[in-house]
Amino acid sequence: MKTCSKCKEDKELSMFGKAKSNKDGYKGQCKSCIAAIARKYRAENPDKCKDQNRKSLRKYREANREKYNSDMRKYRAENVDKCKETRRKYCLENIEKIKESRRKWYAANRESRLDRMRKLRADDPDKYKKYKRDHYSANREINVWRSHTSRAWKGSKSSLEIIGLSREMAITVYNKTKEIALKYFPDSELHHDHMIPVSSGKNDAEQRELNHFTNFVFIPASANMSKHAKPFWEWFCTLTDESLKKCIAEQDAYNKKIQRELALND
Repeated sequence: MKTCSKCKEDKELSMFGKAKSNKDGYKGQCKSCIAAIARKYRAENPDKCKDQNRKSLRKYREANREKYNSDMRKYRAENVDKCKETRRKYCLENIEKIKESRRKWYAANRESRLDRMRKLRADDPDKYKKYKRDHYSANREINVWRSHTSRAWKGSKSSLEIIGLSREMAITVYNKTKEIALKYFPDSELHHDHMIPVSSGKNDAEQRELNHFTNFVFIPASANMSKHAKPFWEWFCTLTDESLKKCIAEQDAYNKKIQRELALND
């Protein structure tokens, strides 16, 4: 029997941890008391404990990389749904952190990514085409914006900087303006195009500025083809189709509303 220095109770030696530094070879506090102290410490110092756990895991992973990878593959295979839910929860709680990490990775690995895509295009053209189609379909709104901005000098700016929207807002504005146009023309082919044509810009800087999101609307393809290169609002005044005028006016009002909200948030 041994008396615990914490709870002052007499307990069997099996209830004490081993400690070679002590004369009797056992720790002074029983396992239950040590566990209670640890729980209290973790509750009072959650961030410090997380950092310590991460450091310990990183150290173990570096020393046992093959075993760790094998164990993780086995765990993921046996707990597919649990892993998906954990990943989904983490992504929702760390959206900005993940975006920043991806931006840094893409910037640091740009050339290697381009080399892989060139190799894929040369070795397997069909697979490359399928990848491009799938990527375009999954990111249609962003790719449409990029195709617009590529028609003018970009001045070392990204497509999103030029149109003046974040990725999320670019998708939202694209879909909302399309929704407005479909309300008036549900069965028509729609063109997402500049109101004031890029070609009307007198220099590179002016042409780039015409790719701002407020200069874009959805209109029926037939109306867009009939507009030609006429000044937009001059052409607008000649329209006799009231539905088309309301469609354009509502999209223009929505774009300006978003612009005002962005200005207030800056």
